Parts: sequence; C-alpha cells; structure tokens
Amino acid sequence: MACDIFRTDDVKKLLRRRGVLFIGDSNIRCMYKDLIQLIHANAITSPAVFRGGGVNKSYMGDRVIKITDRSYGRDYYEIRDFQKDNILMRYIFVTRAYSENVIQELKDVRERK
Repeated sequence: MACDIFRTDDVKKLLRRRGVLFIGDSNIRCMYKDLIQLIHANAITSPAVFRGGGVNKSYMGDRVIKITDRSYGRDYYEIRDFQKDNILMRYIFVTRAYSENVIQELKDVRERK
C-alpha cells in the first residue's frame, strides 16, 4: 500500500541528521514502526504486523536495546533504536508518563548519548 501523504524521499530529507524520540504505549510503537516502514518501503505498515506480537524481535533492522518481561505489568519497559541514512529514531515504551526511566532517557537525549 503506497503512502499518499509523504514519500520516503520527503521523510529522509526532513529527518536527515536529526533524531526522533517516541515515548508512549503500544499506539506510539505503531507510529514508530510506520515511520520505519515509510523510510524502507514508501508504505504504511500492514495491520497484521501490529497484531502479530513479536515485541522482542527486530523490526526492519531496528535494535531492541532494553526490554523487561511483560509480566512486570505497570513496570514494563522497552527501548528500541533505528538508524538508517543519518536518521536516528528511538522508541521508549512506558506505562507511566513520569518515571525514573523517562527522566534518565530525557537526560541522555539532552547529553546526546
């Protein structure tokens, strides 16, 4: 399915030498994966991908940096990185908007780690 609003070239020009930080729940993870799909294939992600599970697996070359067991409930935490063509994206799954993990990630961003 082709993406009508943005094309891969548009996204690459817009994000070149920039970073995007996604912080949120599984809905935000879907946005992160859609942007990766757009960069790779000029398309949006198939809904089947989102229903397929596979949280621990790499998605189109991203790296799972840190992940806790899903049984952690409200303390579940996941960090993923994607880098291609001088574009860096990081996704952080959080169950709480304010936590020590979020504070540390924002400090790392500020210090460009």
